[in-house]
Amino acid sequence: MNPEERRAAEKEQRRSDLLDAAEGVFAERGVDAATLADVATRAAVSRTLLYVYFRDKDDLVVAVKARALRGLRERFEAAVAGEALGLDQLVAIGRQYVAFSREQPVYFEVLERIFELAPDSPHHLECEAEGERIFGVMAQAMATGMKDGTVRSNLENPARTAMVLRATVHGVIRLYASGAPHFQAQGETLDTLVDECLDLLRRGLAR
Repeated sequence: MNPEERRAAEKEQRRSDLLDAAEGVFAERGVDAATLADVATRAAVSRTLLYVYFRDKDDLVVAVKARALRGLRERFEAAVAGEALGLDQLVAIGRQYVAFSREQPVYFEVLERIFELAPDSPHHLECEAEGERIFGVMAQAMATGMKDGTVRSNLENPARTAMVLRATVHGVIRLYASGAPHFQAQGETLDTLVDECLDLLRRGLAR
């Protein structure tokens, strides 16, 4: 590794360490309450150095969001790889989304942050690219299902259907989170609601 490559690797490692620190602060304090000073303290760096990598807090949040989207896309790809039939792949994607919300609550929270936080940030462009890849994985699963006969063949726009599917599962997760005591009083859990949601989606998509 030549000196230029070594410097680039060190810079990327420092950026990764700063994102790790930000995620830790977000987990402890919440995204809204966290400050750049908190992140700098946790990473044991100066705020001046933090600004070398992220121009402000919004830019930092969008960078964490890009990480979150990349992790979600990798989960979806693994879900697809584990199933042969397209419809089963879509259901597996839905379950991975629920698992992601439970296992990565910070990532799930930042996914709800609007892109306008830093519209001209290079991290915003990374978010857009990962978002396209995520919907591409879902659309490909639908295409696989239409080809193998498990998904009805009259879907006009698989990419749009993918967006609706993700929004539906996301909505169930958020609905449960906002009214958990009510659902628990009714004997419902997030799992039972998700099972019902995925069953409806399966029947709606099935050939």
